[in-house]
Amino acid sequence: MSILRWGSSSKMFLISEGMGKLFDDSLEALSMEANMPSMWTPPCDLFETASGFTLKAEVPGILLDDIVLEVSGDMITLAGERRKSEEAQSVSYHRMERAGGRFVRVFRLNRKVDEEKVHASLQDGLLTVNLPKKDHSGSVKVEVTD
Repeated sequence: MSILRWGSSSKMFLISEGMGKLFDDSLEALSMEANMPSMWTPPCDLFETASGFTLKAEVPGILLDDIVLEVSGDMITLAGERRKSEEAQSVSYHRMERAGGRFVRVFRLNRKVDEEKVHASLQDGLLTVNLPKKDHSGSVKVEVTD
């Protein structure tokens, strides 16, 4: 067992970085072998306005047919798959940094949305989902008597 001196923090950083890469590579290999969802998920923004919510997801390279969007009450589920190119199987890569695979994102809102009025569009790799808030007109004023 060796003792590291206090000044050798740069060596510890290199060891930590190497172990992190080894761990990431191992997980990536396992997920490909087990056909599990990938470690990649599209970055998303979700914000609220007076009339509803808007979800924006960066999904470049994903076909419209490979995107599934489900809205139920106050839950939004975005799922899909970024497929690897055909050339990925016929070439030998030296480095592959563009992640692919299946993904699932689930968002819970603080209010139900009107599922019938949800609108989604995909343009230039940006998925935009407009989710109007459900009208609370279903409430009834109750008069209290003696």
